[in-house]
Amino acid sequence: SLKYADAKNVWISIRLVGKDIVFILKDDGIGFDPNDYKEGNGLNNIQSRAKDLHGTLSIKSQQHQGTEIKLQFPV
Repeated sequence: SLKYADAKNVWISIRLVGKDIVFILKDDGIGFDPNDYKEGNGLNNIQSRAKDLHGTLSIKSQQHQGTEIKLQFPV
């Protein structure tokens, strides 16, 4: 968020929901179009870790609207 998104603020939330840990990272940066972005190691690493944890990953982003990354996995 700080390196690529030019974010001024970053919010992190970690909760226990039932038997799942839910991690949410949200920023107010420049965002990106999830259907048209240059793949790098960052998002690929997060997706790989979600898979290793038997979890799910969702990424919501819009240009000039910031980004939200949600990782949910069983404890």
